[in-house]
Amino acid sequence: MIKPNESDVNIEATLVRSVCEGDRGAFILLVRPWERAAFLAANAVVTNANRAEEIVQDAILEALSSLRVLQPSGKFGVWLIQITIDRARRRAAEGDGKVQDPAQKPSIDDEVDYVPQDLSSWRLISSETLEKTEDRLALEHAFVCLPQECREVLALHDVAHLSHSQTAEALGLSLRQVKDRLRRARLQLRDALAPGNGGKWSNGSALADDQKAMQASGGATGLGPG
Repeated sequence: MIKPNESDVNIEATLVRSVCEGDRGAFILLVRPWERAAFLAANAVVTNANRAEEIVQDAILEALSSLRVLQPSGKFGVWLIQITIDRARRRAAEGDGKVQDPAQKPSIDDEVDYVPQDLSSWRLISSETLEKTEDRLALEHAFVCLPQECREVLALHDVAHLSHSQTAEALGLSLRQVKDRLRRARLQLRDALAPGNGGKWSNGSALADDQKAMQASGGATGLGPG
């Protein structure tokens, strides 16, 4: 989880000052720790790696040109992700032919709990299972099918390993919204990845067998509750 300590924050502030004084090399050092998180954030919105890379590059250039507006106490990484998310959302809206409304309501209702289709006990998904091409593709497809709001939270928290508070700040959400959407995303992924025989994790499929074996050994991916 990305949790900068006091030393990291001081180093970041020093790098920001150096960039503002004309040191472009310092900007590379400033951006590097956050490039992957920015890409994951963009891809969670547009679900296209090439477009996500373009958005991140544009966001980095915008951050460079606007760095002087960042408050001394500001967190560069979270700010960069905010810029990236904003650009990605506008790009997605343009692709849909829609005019972005800043006050547009989310496509999910945070006040309504998501009820999983299969209420059997949790199973752990082994890393070895997800390394199989068919299972990895199934996971990628399930991720794309999530509501955008859930993809954003899942990508930043579970994949980029931002903290709950960093994810909330980057997306302009409350901590409760982050936790609710994260839970919803994990449950929906779990339903989407349920094996055959009626789509139940409790059935004796090969994937379920893998999960039981991993439960005994203690290994898991980030798809279980956390």
